[in-house]
Amino acid sequence: MFKKNFPEDERKLMNDIYSLTLGHVVYKINQTMNKMRISNYLLIFLLFFTQVLFAQVNEHDDNGKKHGKWKVKDNYGKLKYEGEFDHGEPVGKFVHYHDNQKVKTVAIYSDSSNIVRVKEYHKNGKIMAEGKYLNKEKDSTWLYYNNRGELIKREFFKEGIEDSTWVAYYGKTGGVLEKITYRNGEEHGKWKQYFENGNLKFEISYENGTMHGMYKIYYPSGELYKKGNYKDGYKDSIWITKNKEGDVVKKVMWRDGYDEVLMDSIETEEEAEKGEITEPKERMKNLNQPRY
Repeated sequence: MFKKNFPEDERKLMNDIYSLTLGHVVYKINQTMNKMRISNYLLIFLLFFTQVLFAQVNEHDDNGKKHGKWKVKDNYGKLKYEGEFDHGEPVGKFVHYHDNQKVKTVAIYSDSSNIVRVKEYHKNGKIMAEGKYLNKEKDSTWLYYNNRGELIKREFFKEGIEDSTWVAYYGKTGGVLEKITYRNGEEHGKWKQYFENGNLKFEISYENGTMHGMYKIYYPSGELYKKGNYKDGYKDSIWITKNKEGDVVKKVMWRDGYDEVLMDSIETEEEAEKGEITEPKERMKNLNQPRY
């Protein structure tokens, strides 16, 4: 590129610097200054070229908004993120980094910036999550992975609202751990969890966010442990509990939220204390993910 008016060694340096990224400019200048005597002409060129490079990143427009290419580092000089802004709006590809400088997030912005496709990564480089934001809300299918890169959860959203069937997995085996169905942000349909051996752990019915209908819990071996019914969020009618042999050991009648014990035995409660039984607790919640 630079062919005339410069000694061969100076011409080579200028061509090298022209192709370098900003991060290497200072290093190249210092390295070369230790090897040869630089003319004033070349020194002026180097200073000018360095200023041009600096002017190409981390700029603001006349309204003080970020514009053009940006690279932001922390107090220790480690890169935090890099990307491009169009008068304050992110465009194209943005990359965020962990403190070990491995990629943390890759976000691809649409031309209008209202759609962002995101991939999150663990510090070891394995993928952690992927999905799409629409108008800064989660939308469509989101997938989550453990630090071995194994799928552990699948969610679905409509403009930030939970919808359709969500599924959680045992990462190592890939077997289903949990299924739950949403409609307009509320549980609606069956909520099921499974033992790692594939047997059903429990199944509960929901209607518009409230427990309503069948309720069943199982032993790891697959036999029924307890069954009953919910009505508008309250236990209703007769509930029974069984031992592993299938014998009924407890009966309770529920009316309007109040119970009347019809039959009771300590046997099954002892089984539950051994960890044989899993009573349904709070559902698995969304994994915490940054918003873009």
